[in-house]
Amino acid sequence: MFILSLTLKAQNDSLTIPEMPIELKHEKAIRGHVFYIYIAIIEARTRGVSSFDLGQYYGNSLGLTWEPVKDKGLIAYVEWLTAYITLFKDYKLEILHNSKDKLEIRMKDIGEENIYYWSKKYKKDDWLTVEEYFDFFRGFFISTTNYLEFKAESNVEESWLYLKICNN
Repeated sequence: MFILSLTLKAQNDSLTIPEMPIELKHEKAIRGHVFYIYIAIIEARTRGVSSFDLGQYYGNSLGLTWEPVKDKGLIAYVEWLTAYITLFKDYKLEILHNSKDKLEIRMKDIGEENIYYWSKKYKKDDWLTVEEYFDFFRGFFISTTNYLEFKAESNVEESWLYLKICNN
């Protein structure tokens, strides 16, 4: 035990923590975020909980993080929401309608490309589907929108996640 502790101390004395470029840190963080969602959905699936319901639970649990934009109007919320989407590398976000009372957007490449990649790489039958992944986000966006006292609708068409947010 004494020799092992001396070996560990010697290793720690020469430990150098490498600096990663910000782009690599960002990529690793997003992959970790997507993988966390993947694991949560798979676990929820084993308990009979849909990915949509899990997304709603996730959104409700994180409701307090949206407090800075509560009661500040739809535009403030949309700014925060689109800022979240822009975290994803190579995201696609299209604003279909924008007014002070209603916003309609569609988005893709918000992490689902990792799901495609991992499913091909690992060839698992029970792998997470992109539909489940998008259902998670549908639930998440709807619950956060409701938390901020707006009304939301969401659906998936032709590989795009659509979100419509309206003042009540």
